[in-house]
Amino acid sequence: MWFRDDSAKTNRTRANRRTRVSRDPLLMVNARAQDQSRARVRRMRAITVLLVALTGCAAAGYFGGQWVYEQLFTYNPLFTVQVLDIRTDGVLQPADIRAHYHLQQGMNLFAVELRALHGYLMKTPEVRSVDIQRQLPGTLTIRINERQAIARLMNPPQVLDREGHVFRFNSTMEKLPLIIGCSVPGMPASGRITDQPVLDALTMLELCARPRWSTVRPQSIDVAHPEYLELRLAGGERIWLGRSRLEERLDKLAAILKTQAERGQPITFLDLTVDRNIPVQVSLPAGAEGWR
Repeated sequence: MWFRDDSAKTNRTRANRRTRVSRDPLLMVNARAQDQSRARVRRMRAITVLLVALTGCAAAGYFGGQWVYEQLFTYNPLFTVQVLDIRTDGVLQPADIRAHYHLQQGMNLFAVELRALHGYLMKTPEVRSVDIQRQLPGTLTIRINERQAIARLMNPPQVLDREGHVFRFNSTMEKLPLIIGCSVPGMPASGRITDQPVLDALTMLELCARPRWSTVRPQSIDVAHPEYLELRLAGGERIWLGRSRLEERLDKLAAILKTQAERGQPITFLDLTVDRNIPVQVSLPAGAEGWR
């Protein structure tokens, strides 16, 4: 007679149950990971669709706005330029500006890109400032303030304004005072000379343009010496002018020039590097003492 061992069956059943119980959490974790991955994919798809839609809307808005602007302004015959008013206060010619920048009557007022035109004009060395305005329905005004040349350089021929900006020389500037004793091989990269001796000479020339010192008319300024400027005046006078306290020294120079002219004894040399006992050489008859 065979007997069934129920205890062994019971042990196997418990072992199987433990195996199933130990595997169930792993299956649940895998399922959750798959669900999360699918959720991420769905979110990425939704974000991509949203970005594409927003990009499309932005592009449509931009190009649509461009089209509307062009129809209302750029291609609208109501805004045809009837008056092209260009004025300068220097050597630049309005006709040259018209030709160079292709400005003419009959063009559309809004076809002119004001910011770009302003930038192009400001790159011209002679130009200090530019004001451009549209006046509806058909007027374009351009006002150009030019740099005023107060001195010239010899090699190469160039001129300077009071701030040291360098621009092109032309025949109308031949009588400007000549600065010598400095080396300027070409146009500076910044468009401006910053050497202190040259700036001192420009400061002196700007002062001489005032009525207070109108009798001081430099023809050349030698800036080679570190302590003083050597001037050659219109009457041939040679002046050593200290670089410091320029206004005070120019006052003395103007007074001495006036006094000697009234005496009929023109100055040939004057040393204004000192404050007292100023050496002066005047033009006297032959055999007379010329130093004082």
